[in-house]
Amino acid sequence: MKTLFRNSKRIVIILFIATFFTNCFAQETDVKKSWSEVVTSQPEGYVIGEDGNITISDDEGFAWIISVVNGLNGQEQNTLEGKTIFITNDLNMSEYQWIPLKTFNATIKGDNVEIEGVPIKKFLDTNNSDSFSFAIEGITFDAKTWSISFPKKESEEN
Repeated sequence: MKTLFRNSKRIVIILFIATFFTNCFAQETDVKKSWSEVVTSQPEGYVIGEDGNITISDDEGFAWIISVVNGLNGQEQNTLEGKTIFITNDLNMSEYQWIPLKTFNATIKGDNVEIEGVPIKKFLDTNNSDSFSFAIEGITFDAKTWSISFPKKESEEN
């Protein structure tokens, strides 16, 4: 009986240790990478026009804004002041962590598109002492799904 108790005690200790290490490693794998770690060079979905305005057509293109504005991945920090960013497709930014923008002075426009997965309270680094000046034209923001919807533009024909 004494041997059975001693063996049971050892099994419990082994299970405890195994559970502890399993939980430690599981937590490490649950940590999402940030977009700036995944998108390390300008993607095809981020196109700068001759006028300096930007057209974004995919998730990676939108993520590249982080590197440009925050001066990451070899980019010189750029507030994009006076520039317009045109979003051409629906985006889902929930796959990786969004890194807040330090200083952002651009206008974002879309035509019947939706951006999901960017918590608006994390879009900008509001603890930064620099100012923010940006516009998101004609949007609907849904705090429950963390999405921003741009309405379909009406025809300009009169």
